[in-house]
Formats: sequence, C-alpha cells, structure tokens
Amino acid sequence: MMPIILEEIPMLPLGLAHLLRNSSLVCGRLRIANRAPYRQQIGTRPPMASEPALAAIEQTIVAGLGAQDLQMRLAGPTWLFFFPTLDKASARARCTQLAEKVRQRLSMDDIRWGDSKVECVVIEADLKLLAAAGDPATLIQTMLDEAGREALAGQASGLAETVAEALAREDQCTAQAVRHASQQRTSERPPEGVLGDIEFRFLPVWNASHGVIATHGCEAFRAEAADLVLRGYDTLTQGEDSALVGDLDLATFARAREAVSALLRANDPGIISFPVHWRTLERLEPRRHLTAALEQSSPEERKLLAAQLTGLSEGTPVHRIQEGVNFLQRHTRAVFVRLPPSFIRFDELRGSGAYGVVCDIRSRGSELAEHMKELRRFGYQAKRAGLKLVAAGLGDVAAVHAAIEAGFLNLQGDAISPATDEPHGARPFALPDLIATGLQLGAA
Repeated sequence: MMPIILEEIPMLPLGLAHLLRNSSLVCGRLRIANRAPYRQQIGTRPPMASEPALAAIEQTIVAGLGAQDLQMRLAGPTWLFFFPTLDKASARARCTQLAEKVRQRLSMDDIRWGDSKVECVVIEADLKLLAAAGDPATLIQTMLDEAGREALAGQASGLAETVAEALAREDQCTAQAVRHASQQRTSERPPEGVLGDIEFRFLPVWNASHGVIATHGCEAFRAEAADLVLRGYDTLTQGEDSALVGDLDLATFARAREAVSALLRANDPGIISFPVHWRTLERLEPRRHLTAALEQSSPEERKLLAAQLTGLSEGTPVHRIQEGVNFLQRHTRAVFVRLPPSFIRFDELRGSGAYGVVCDIRSRGSELAEHMKELRRFGYQAKRAGLKLVAAGLGDVAAVHAAIEAGFLNLQGDAISPATDEPHGARPFALPDLIATGLQLGAA
C-alpha cells in the first residue's frame, strides 16, 4: 500500500463513502512523539526530510494492517487508519499491535529512535455527523485530537494508549497464561477438559544427504478408535476452525520446550520443532498467551527450538507470512513455513527470514505420479529462493521416492520412522533397504 498524503485527496468524502457500509466508521491514529534522537540526527530539518526512515516505519505499519484496512501518512511521523470491517475494540487491539511493532522498529540501527514515544488513539465516528460536515477529514482529525487529550488526562478509559501502557496491561492479561504454560511443562497432557484426551509425540526428521536424524517435530495425537489416530489440529473437534487452536499451540510448545530442557540436561542436544497456526498469531488473546510462553524459554532452549508457521494457503499475502516469521524468529533458532504443494510465490518469500518450507506429500496412490510435476516445481522454486526443503506425511515407499525425486532431502513420516514418546539428540540413521533401493541422494 503506497503512502497517501492527506492534503493530496480533495475527494476524500467520496473515498470514505466507498468504505462506509455501517452506521459508523472506526478510525485510528499512530504518532511518534518526543523525537529528540531524531532531531539530533537530522539537525534542524523538518521531520519529512528523513524519507528513508519514514518509509521503513511505513513498511512495518503496512505489514501489520488487515487486508481491508486503509492507511494515510500525514505530515511528519503520523499515520491515520480506517478500519471499515472492525469494531472499536478490535481496531484498538490492532493499533496496539502496530504500535509495538513500530516501537521495535524504531530501536534498530538504521533509525535509532529508541527513546521516542509511540502513541495510538482510536475513535468511532458517526456517519451522519461525517456526512453533515463540510470537511470530514478535518472533523476526524479534531475528534482524534480530542480523544488523545482526554486519554492523557485519564478521562477516556483506554481510548488512547501508549505502547508502555499496552504492554503493562498485556503482562496482567497473560499472567494466567504463563502459569498455564508452566503447569503444562510438568506433563505431556494439557489440563483435563481443555483439549481432551491428547498426548504429544515426536516425529523424527531424517536428513537424507547426511544420514542423520537430528530434528524431531512435536505433534498432538489422539486415539479416536482402535485403528484411527488423529494428529495435529485434527485432534480438535472442529479441526483448524476450532477456537482451541491457540490452546493447542500453547500446549504443544510447552511439551516441545520440556523435551528440549530434558535433552540439555542429558547433554544430548537435538532440535525440536513445534507448529504455530496463523490463527493463533492473528487473534489478540492467543497471541498474547503464546508470547508470554515463548518469553519464558532460556537462550539455551531457544537454540534448539524451531517453529513451523502453519495454516497458510496459496492466497495468503506474503507480507502476512513475513509478519508471522518475524514474530517467531525472536524466540527460536529457525522458522519454517508450511505451504501447500500448489504454492508458487517463492520469489516473494526470498528475504522473508524463513529458514525453510515444509510440504505435505501424502501418498495418493496412482494420483501421486500425476502430481510429480507440481512437486518438482515446488522443490525447484523453493531451493532457488534459498529455502531448505522438508517433506512431511510420508506414509509409504512411493511417497518417499517422490519426495526425494522432487528435491526434498529432509524427510518425515511413518515410512521413515514412526513417532516416539521421547526425542533424542543427533543419531546416524539408515533407511530400510526396501525404501533406499534406487534412491539418488545429493546434498541437502
């Protein structure tokens, strides 16, 4: 989304009319104040003089907005937002997240505005009032200014919040989640009644070029019947649509961290990966809970923890993927992105920060041969983008051969090795002769 200067929009009322489909419009404003470090760098020049810095901040803002959100950059380091599909509470949550991301971006070396204060304020404007105004843009600005003044005076009850206030509130809201995660570390089962009869097991990942298993994926299992075992988000009643997705991610991470701690104590280090669903990061409360849990891990544990960003589709905007990767990178050794075989936008993933991609290659009988072209394309484009390749769900010999033929040399599935109750550190591993016959293994 290109920045739009408010003064350049003489037809702003028409633009608003296109957005407004309800009886009110929720607007927000983010402003960077107290820019002493900023002025020291640029002397007496006005704020607009530092376009590269403002552009970098704007990139951070755009990446954190929803698909239907609109933003305008005003004079200086100030942005105006329109949220046509959100209520005020949801818009305030989004603005708070944006403010946190901007604060983190300000502390980076290329900007160094670390002492600056990021302020955000949200209002809900009545459409009839806007329609009657001769200048809706000025009216919105006036309402935002007034809301900001009231908030500073302590009269707006959270209408406007600084990042510091938001984080303080977040600590209080997530205290229970932190205790919840800590409790889960003492058992491989989540609390009774929350996720049901679920246990966590570890799926070995075989590096074919080195003949070693050094990574295990932590995953939820639930026995549905004597011959039916559900895995991952399928263990939830509504699958990936369940409201418990965030709870499952939190419980899975707690078990993964527990396993890493045990490996460190045994002086037998190995990498443990855990899934994080996009829905967990998209929803405020689950994200807060997961953040609190991730921040409890030690630097030594983080060196052995890898995250898998899941729940993505071919149509997921790449800037959303990048946002999820950036969030998880701060707390883990590496981040993998789980993508469908039909994904083709690998050039856009280049430079996203993702270490690799995971693709499910499940045997489809005679259909597997028909999908080889798609798998080869996936493997070729991912490697060209500098991403490591992991094939998951390999259930039989045909699937293993198909994965390696398509360029996947990190393999996971029952055909490689079944799930185990406890992971181990790096171990040499050789495939059974039935699978290994005829394979041409190159470099990982």
